[in-house]
Amino acid sequence: YGADALRFTLAALAAQGRDVRLSEERIEGYRHFCNKLWNAYQFLSRHLSVLGGDTPRTFDSLPLDLADRWLLSRLQGLIGTVTEELEGCRFNEAASALYQFLWHEYCDWYLEIVKARLNSDARDEERRAGVALLLHGLDTALRLLHPFMPFITEEIWQRIPHDGNSLMVSNWPTADPTLLAPEAEVSIGLLMELTRAARDLRSDLEIAPNKSIQLILRTPSDMEDRTIGAILPYLASLARSSGVTYGQHVDRPSRAAVAFVDGIEVHLPVDDPSVIVSRQKKLRRELEKVEQELARVAKKLSDSGFLSKAPEDVIVKERDGHVRLLDAKAKLLQHLERLAAMAR
Repeated sequence: YGADALRFTLAALAAQGRDVRLSEERIEGYRHFCNKLWNAYQFLSRHLSVLGGDTPRTFDSLPLDLADRWLLSRLQGLIGTVTEELEGCRFNEAASALYQFLWHEYCDWYLEIVKARLNSDARDEERRAGVALLLHGLDTALRLLHPFMPFITEEIWQRIPHDGNSLMVSNWPTADPTLLAPEAEVSIGLLMELTRAARDLRSDLEIAPNKSIQLILRTPSDMEDRTIGAILPYLASLARSSGVTYGQHVDRPSRAAVAFVDGIEVHLPVDDPSVIVSRQKKLRRELEKVEQELARVAKKLSDSGFLSKAPEDVIVKERDGHVRLLDAKAKLLQHLERLAAMAR
């Protein structure tokens, strides 16, 4: 799996006061994390030419939008958290913060937002700001991640614009409180929740990812209206929606898939009721299979003979499988509940 993946696994599992049960699955998972990091670099490398060989040292001259200010704010929080946790020898907390930021914030959200900006008719200054922030975010994260993953971070850092000879002796990042933007974090947080809700509804109805959808958002107050107005371009792109209607008094569609996000009703209109019926049948078949497997595993785990004779790693594997099956069952039941609400 590689030295970096192993090192990061050991750090992530090294909570104080506990023995480490080394998990091969976790090592494999953090190898995927290495791949994710490399893919983020490759995307950035294809667009570095937008900067024209000039890497901005400050961002005052760039036209920063809401997502840019969100990334800068999240970076300041990351720098503070990782530094504090390392100084306190809480290596697992530092590793967790880095994983959360790089995978779930930088790659899953900001990179996707900038990708849409680069593929649109945005002004050159806006495209340049996006690439500059991608570079700054990756450079900062590499410096923070280097103690955990020295090899891949050095390799990537040498391939991007940088100062100095080695990441190993480069300056440790310091947070800049002036870049904190709580309102941007709240707005992008709502964007994430609305996007997830729209994607869940799309998944419930098995609508192809490349097919455009309509969204209707019924809001509880003017505050949500203002926030949605600010994030609307991002939401339309991330949810792959050809139209988003929102407001406190918009009409609810007669038949729709519905989700709720912080008091906001998220409606995905459904024209053909047979789509709901077909999806319900498929999910019930999946639920039946999960319940059968659950019964099999539960019977094995309740067998005293199995528990007394089986190797410890086999028992642990069965228990982990039981937890995963319970989680799958809960999610299937949630999907069926949402579909039942649509069919009423």
